[in-house]
Amino acid sequence: MLTCHEVTELANDHLDREISVGSRLQIELHLVLCPPCRVFVRQIAGTIELVRHAEVPPPDPETERQLLSAFRGQPQPVMPSRAGSRK
Repeated sequence: MLTCHEVTELANDHLDREISVGSRLQIELHLVLCPPCRVFVRQIAGTIELVRHAEVPPPDPETERQLLSAFRGQPQPVMPSRAGSRK
């Protein structure tokens, strides 16, 4: 069975369904048997839901100008190509 530490490390991937079915089942079993981890995962899920639906107001024009100015001097990250993706 997974440890509490392992469950907390995998919580986001579990909620995003980015782990294997086997790992998902191991986490679900752990959550059935471990109330503290169950609370932790519920809190993470609640936080994700709040952030997903949060309305973020646009920055005021001066803040936007400062941000754009600051980022213009930064190197752009190189995005990895996705094998098999179509453009």
